[in-house]
Formats: sequence, structure tokens, C-alpha cells
Amino acid sequence: MKSPRPTDPVQSLYICATPIGNLGDITQRALDTLRSVSLIFAEDTRMTQRLLTHFGIKTPLKSLHKFNEASRINQVLELLQNNQSIALVSDAGTPCICDPGYRIVAAVRDAGFAVTAIPGASALAAFLSVAGISADRFMFTGFVPKRPQDWKADCETAAAARLPIVFFETSVRLQTTMRWIAREFPGTELILAKELTKIYETVLSGSVEDLLETETVVKGEWVGAARFPILESTVSVPETVNRLADIGLSPRQIAEVADQFLGLPKNEVYRMATKAKSS
Repeated sequence: MKSPRPTDPVQSLYICATPIGNLGDITQRALDTLRSVSLIFAEDTRMTQRLLTHFGIKTPLKSLHKFNEASRINQVLELLQNNQSIALVSDAGTPCICDPGYRIVAAVRDAGFAVTAIPGASALAAFLSVAGISADRFMFTGFVPKRPQDWKADCETAAAARLPIVFFETSVRLQTTMRWIAREFPGTELILAKELTKIYETVLSGSVEDLLETETVVKGEWVGAARFPILESTVSVPETVNRLADIGLSPRQIAEVADQFLGLPKNEVYRMATKAKSS
């Protein structure tokens, strides 16, 4: 039986998730959408072409990556104005999460056109599902900066809030980043994953010191989570409140963290957090 075609608005930008490794993870809705749109914008057309060829999809492709995203905005809007539907895909996983696309999404929304999510695979969600950590609240920082020292403020904030910090890292820089963590936050617990959804999917866990002794240099990208040891904070209460507000916690959540983990007066912190959110 032939699958139904998408029923979403024709004049829409479809944000299509694609597999992060296992081609079987693509959804039927994503395949239907990629077949039915007028054009697919792809981060790497060569990689996406292999995916389309595998599923017998002949929709035209154009590149849209971090170096040309701004220049593609007018073209995307013109296509939508001409009643054409468009899909956006990244190399793998869900677009706009540490991948190009958010500028296009914002411009399309500002112009009054629909943006439709076609959900599916996500390296971040897949990792959290197998990491064995509570993901009720966590801090996601994307790729670790080339200079890990530039990541220190985020790490201190996560440590103060007793939140795991989740990150992406390349195989080339992973050892450097782990050595930095071991030096700045000794005793940190790490969970690292590679090849998610593939035959050689691997999840490693242990102290950063132990994992430094493990062979972890492989081609590709890693997803990781760090749980920092309880450290004596040298950050002032107002600075801690401001940092927690900056990562998106509500005044109530900040007050609960302060009360349960930092030993700070709940009512006073709530008032400070409310003021920080309104400023």
C-alpha cells in the first residue's frame, strides 16, 4: 500500500531529521516529505545525495551550510512566495542543533510562512537515552570551544547547579578536552558515546582520569556528559543566580537548586532570580 503524501501546508519549510548512522531510523513521513517538496537544501549535498539515492528520491538539491546560509535567505523566501515547498536537512540528525539553519527558520517565520518539524533521529536525544543520567535538567553547550578555557564559565555554572553538562567534541580534540577537565575539575565523571545507532556503537563511562587511559581516538564526533564533583564555590550568590538564569532555569527552579544543593536561603534567592529574569 502506498504511503499517503504529507498533509501539511504546501507553502512550508520542512525541517527534516535524517539518520545519524543507521538508515533504518528515517521516518516514513520524512521520506514522503523529501519526495514531495520542490527543493531540498542540504548541509552537504554529496552526503544527502547518497541518502536520497538509497531511497530512490530524485528531488533536486542545493547546498545550505554555515558559509552561505545568510545568502540563501532571499532564495528560500522567493520559492515560498511562488507556492513551492522546501525541505532543510543537515548531514545527519535534526537540523539547527549545532548545525546551520536557524537563520533561515527565523527569516521564514518573520515573513509569515509556516515552518514544519519532521522529527526523527537526534544525536543529543539518542545519547541521553543511553547515558544513564537524569536528563530532567541538564546544560547543553554544543561543541566544546577550541580553547577549553573558554568553556570554564559554563562548567562552573553546571557544577554550582549540580547539573550534568552535555557536549559534542571531535576525535581530534577529545584527549585535549579530557586533559583540561582532569586538570580543572579532577574527579569528574564522564560518559562518552561514539558511533550511535551503528554496528560499533560504544558508550564509555568512568572518571576522567580513567578514561584518559582508554583508547578513544577514533574518526568522527563524540557526544559526552560531565558530572562535576561537588566543589566549594568561590562564585558569589548574585553571580550564581545570574548564571542559572542565563541557562534558562526559572526563578522557582533556581530557588530549589539554591535550597537543596547550595545551602542558600530559598526566598531570598527567588527574589533575586525574579529580578534577574526581568532585567
